[in-house]
This record gives sequence, C-alpha cells and structure tokens, in this order.
Amino acid sequence: METKIQSLHFNLRPGLENFIRDKMDTLDKLYSRLEAAMVTLKLDHTKTKENKKAEVSLRMPGLHMFAKDKAETFEQAVASAIQDIKHQLQRHKDKMSNVQPNGNEVTETTIF
Repeated sequence: METKIQSLHFNLRPGLENFIRDKMDTLDKLYSRLEAAMVTLKLDHTKTKENKKAEVSLRMPGLHMFAKDKAETFEQAVASAIQDIKHQLQRHKDKMSNVQPNGNEVTETTIF
C-alpha cells in the first residue's frame, strides 16, 4: 500500500513520519487489498490544547474509508483515527464474510 503523508502549517518530524508509517502498516496486515492511503496533519491556530488534527483516507477496490480526530499531540490524533479505520475495516470484512459468491447474504438458520 502506498501511503502519502501531508503536513499543513508545520514541518513534519522524521520520528512522527515513522510513527505514522508503522501504524499504517498494521492496516495493511489487517486487509491485504488496500491500494493507497493519505494522512493529512493540520495544526489549528487555536487557544485550546487539542489543536492537532489528523485525517486518514484509505482506498481499496470499490471502497473508500475516512476518519479524523483532534488531540493534544499528532501521535494521539493519528492513533485514534487509525483505530477508527480499523473498526471500519473489520465491519467491512465481517459484512463480506456473510455474503455468498452469488451476492446473497448468509443468514444463520437453526435446524431442529
């Protein structure tokens, strides 16, 4: 999976870039059909401590996922957004495992 990282209003530290790439690699292990990812980091010029924003966009065949979060540090914001993406991926995988090749949804049936 190709991962692009964009930082707005600040210079990206190499340590933060490595942190993001490591976290994104965990998504690639969870779902192998990922094509590309875009991580955008924004620094809001507000007086609150939670002024670091992270947006994660994920693309795969026939599907696009997006999550964002705001926190005191970019690491916290990225970790939270990626956790949201993991939940979306898991729901997608669960949904796909309940579909037969002909497109019909599999339902559980109890036979007595």
